[in-house]
Parts: sequence; C-alpha cells; structure tokens
Amino acid sequence: MTAKVDEKTILTLLEDKDVVTADGAMRLVLDEMEDPEAFVAQHQDDDNFLIRKRMQQISYQLYHRRVYDEFVSGFRSKKMSFWDGIFKMSILSDGRINDDFLQQMVDKYFGIILGDFQPGTKLTTKELLKLVNESQLHVPHGFDFFQLFNLFLPDIFEDGGACHPLVLCEIVRQMGIRVGWYASIVIFNGMYMLNTPEGKIISPDREWNVLSSVTDRQCHTCSNEELLKIYLCLVHVMSIVSRRPIGVYYSSKLLSDVMRTKMKDMVYPIGIVKNFKTKS
Repeated sequence: MTAKVDEKTILTLLEDKDVVTADGAMRLVLDEMEDPEAFVAQHQDDDNFLIRKRMQQISYQLYHRRVYDEFVSGFRSKKMSFWDGIFKMSILSDGRINDDFLQQMVDKYFGIILGDFQPGTKLTTKELLKLVNESQLHVPHGFDFFQLFNLFLPDIFEDGGACHPLVLCEIVRQMGIRVGWYASIVIFNGMYMLNTPEGKIISPDREWNVLSSVTDRQCHTCSNEELLKIYLCLVHVMSIVSRRPIGVYYSSKLLSDVMRTKMKDMVYPIGIVKNFKTKS
C-alpha cells in the first residue's frame, strides 16, 4: 500500500454506512493498494457484515477489471475469437454475472433449442434452422441500424431472443458448432448473413431462407478481426442511440484502449472538437 492511507483507516471507512464514504474507501483499495486481491482475501470473512459486503463489491470490481484487460489484450493480440469477445462484453455489461454463470445461461439456452440433439450429434442445415425458427431467436421486425437492439447475451436470453443480426448469426453459428455444423459470417448489401457448409447464403431477418439469387462469391466473408471491430463499434453506437452517457464513456474508453489511443486524440465526439474534420 502507498503512504497515503493505512489499512486500519480504510477498514474504518469501509464499515461506514454512508455510501459515498464507503465508495471512496473501495476506490482507495482498488487504486492505491499494491495487492487489493490479498486485502480482499484477508477480510472477506470478517465478523462485520458491512466489511464482508464491501469485500464482495471490491471483488466484483476486480473481476471486471480482469475481464476488461483480457478483452483489450485479446483484441490487440488478435488471439480472441468473436464469440469470446461477445462473451466478455456481455459480462462487462452486466454487474450481476461472471463467466461461469454466463456459460450456464448459454448452455441452458442452447440446450432448450437443440433439445435431444446433444453435442456430438450432427445436424443438417435444414434440421438446425428448423430448430432455430421454432425458438424465440429473431431479428426485430422492421430492423433499422439506429433502432435499439440487444447486443449482449443476458439481454437476448431475457428479452425473448430479439437481437442484432450480427449477434444472431454468431449465436446460430456457435450453436451449429455443437452439432457438427460449421458456417461463416458474410456481408451482402450491408446485411449480415451466414454462409452454410453447403455454400448457401441464408439471412437471419428472412427466417433463414436461402437467398437463391446470391452466391458466396458475391459476399464478403468477415474475418475474426473485422467482426470484433464491427461489434465494438455497434456497442458504441448503441450507447449513443440509447442516450446513456455512462455507456458512451465506457465504450469510448474501450475503443481508445484497444486502439492504443488517448481518448482526447480520437475523432469527435469521443475526442476533442478540433479532431472533427468536415469537407470544405
């Protein structure tokens, strides 16, 4: 710990019933201690209920910091899959969950849709899409880029399966992997679709019907890096559209961190106004 505060002082502040005081003390633990995890481990079973509660809150914040750092490092190193990116962002968006809990949610949701078809079973495109169409997974009717849509897994599972076409494509793709069905995400006319193992293009906003007039040569197959960048930009746009200042701030910070750029140097409205250039 630095010389600014001592452990006894922090513990006294943590057991204060005033939320502002306790929040300030937790910030000291997170930002000023050399080993906050050791501090939490030492006091998580304290006799004082408030201390135990504060340790749990600090532990969750430490966990989310680790997930955030993993996302940034995975993005920069290009070693993180698109699914892992959605998974980590879903955790960061919801302070109630961790990776184990979210994985249980995914397994349960996929299990309900696949039913008796357990991992290891091989399904055809027709068989898998029949199950998907019978589920609640769908793109909202009259989909528009600037409307509110779900990008995070807990929101999708709890909101009747409505989600953005890109995320829906990846959910179905991941579900397919469990039953020996491998597809890729493509873009055609600005819309996200799937290229099936048979080379057929299917659209999530058209009940997964095959687009007979479209061939895979007419589509752009998205790389993992492209999908992560698109998704991160969608998260940022979603924060702006939903008018959530805290969401705009955090998505902006994440964008600047993965791009190794200071927030003030990014293009307006993330950065300062002088970085905004218009055509003369």
